[in-house]
Amino acid sequence: MSLNQIKYTIFLVVSIVGNPIYQMVSYVICWENKIGTYKSTNVFQANVVTFILILASIFFIRLLIYKAIFTSKKYPFTMKGTGSFLYIFAERHLFQMIGILSLIIWLSPLEGNIIGFIVFPLTIVLGLAVSIITFVRILKTKKILITKNKLH
Repeated sequence: MSLNQIKYTIFLVVSIVGNPIYQMVSYVICWENKIGTYKSTNVFQANVVTFILILASIFFIRLLIYKAIFTSKKYPFTMKGTGSFLYIFAERHLFQMIGILSLIIWLSPLEGNIIGFIVFPLTIVLGLAVSIITFVRILKTKKILITKNKLH
């Protein structure tokens, strides 16, 4: 596996699982639908596979939206190489790397009061910071796509 393939994989993983707000949404969906395990009366742990699938679904919905916004006949959706739309889109999410810390928390057994008083407020603060910075970075996708494809 080449260095570019490793970077591409890291970018994709971070862009799929790195946003704390989407992690919280995924946890709530699992909790509401009882997809996971109750460790005790008020302690729930989401099913890891379902949790990740929900995060992947959120990523793919967002990818389709941004694909519609940023790609065109002249600059079509591509997946191969460092000049591809998917690579650039995923790379724009790199700041979400700090959200991996909250991923570990949301995948752990969580007690309701801990969520309400500690995890939820911290997720909102971290999630807003990560989301705003990522959104600003995503807005530069078209410019980067055009620049990289002019070089090739």
